[in-house]
Amino acid sequence: MTTATELKATDPRPVEATRDRPVHIPDADIFEADGAIVVLADMPGLDDRAVTVELENDVLTIRGRAPEAGVEPAQPIVREFGERDYERSFAINTEIDREHIRAQMRNGVLKVTLPLAAEVKPRQIAVESH
Repeated sequence: MTTATELKATDPRPVEATRDRPVHIPDADIFEADGAIVVLADMPGLDDRAVTVELENDVLTIRGRAPEAGVEPAQPIVREFGERDYERSFAINTEIDREHIRAQMRNGVLKVTLPLAAEVKPRQIAVESH
């Protein structure tokens, strides 16, 4: 069942070697709650300074860069936690109150709250009797 309010992942881009490090597509959950669309994206290793959130032409894009993990001055034996980028985009098909969008980062999870514009929020209409 499809609701009037939707947020969909955009089509994946072709894979091209334009960066010297991996680009990860973060897992995401999307909810509609309290008159807003809420996007939760898993971006481990990042803090609020390493993440950008943009809404342009009805496309929400989240990006981040995780630094290389390590223990100094140790010499690595096996290295799986290298520097990496995160990027994912979502197409929005409903009106959003762009002035009140919020983004928060906590424990490697990005939470983006996109409040619905007043004209698309559900409104209860009083029923009168005569």
